[in-house]
Amino acid sequence: NDGTVYRRTATNWQEISGLMNISQIYKIGTSALTANFWLTGHQDNGTSWWNGTTYTARMGGDGMDCFIDRTNNNNMFASYYSGQFQRSTNGGASWSAPTGFSGTGNWVSPWKQDPQTSTIVWAGKQQMFKSTNTGGSFAMTTGTMTGTSTIVEFAVAPSNNQILYVIKGTALWKTTDGGATWTNITGTVPTGSGAPTFITVSPTDANKLWVTLSGYSAGNKVFMSTNGGTTWTNYTANLPNLPANCSVYQVGSNDMVYVGMDVGVYYRDNLSATWTLYNTGLPNTPVFDMEI
Repeated sequence: NDGTVYRRTATNWQEISGLMNISQIYKIGTSALTANFWLTGHQDNGTSWWNGTTYTARMGGDGMDCFIDRTNNNNMFASYYSGQFQRSTNGGASWSAPTGFSGTGNWVSPWKQDPQTSTIVWAGKQQMFKSTNTGGSFAMTTGTMTGTSTIVEFAVAPSNNQILYVIKGTALWKTTDGGATWTNITGTVPTGSGAPTFITVSPTDANKLWVTLSGYSAGNKVFMSTNGGTTWTNYTANLPNLPANCSVYQVGSNDMVYVGMDVGVYYRDNLSATWTLYNTGLPNTPVFDMEI
């Protein structure tokens, strides 16, 4: 089946895949409290946790975006396809769907804990939704973005949680008032040549951000803005002509940004004019999510 092989014994089915690494992980959510403890959402193989020794299945179906409350490991957040969000308050023993959502979601719908207030959770479907009770219930932001496309990704500025950047379809949007109003900031980012895939915001400067693009348009992989999306600079440099899928910022660095592509992870800071391949022996498969 998807992900493994079983053999029938006299009384039950026994997994015989051994240590083959054949699951496709969409997203990873690491614990801020416990080392070597995380959730992973697997294509067709549910959501599982790793406790440092073994993987344990926590939800079935398609495992999508997931994370762990940074203040309490018992609060876990996972999802099925198209924005079917699920929350557990007992370490994954049971799950329930938060209330208040409407509209449809992207195949892998994003949701995240607010970087400043732990009881706030943001989620994206066709519009942005906000919870103030640790994901128990949600309400759509008072301001809305035009169009019926779904939200692919978003980022809450770590230094100012009133500023959010959103990828909705192939357009880039921004709010500076927590979702009361939204502005399209796509500008010169060539979204017609490659769809936006991920947004990373500097932890100290809410106006500095990086956007990755998919597709096979040479020289159009990463764009950076230092003024909140008013203008954009092509930050691609020497990246290969492959889809760029995700990015992450290294805190305490000179704007060190890592980009996960269909093949390889690359890094660059503001002291360098080019990207360097981060050679860790990764297989030649797409990198969809990263955390530091």
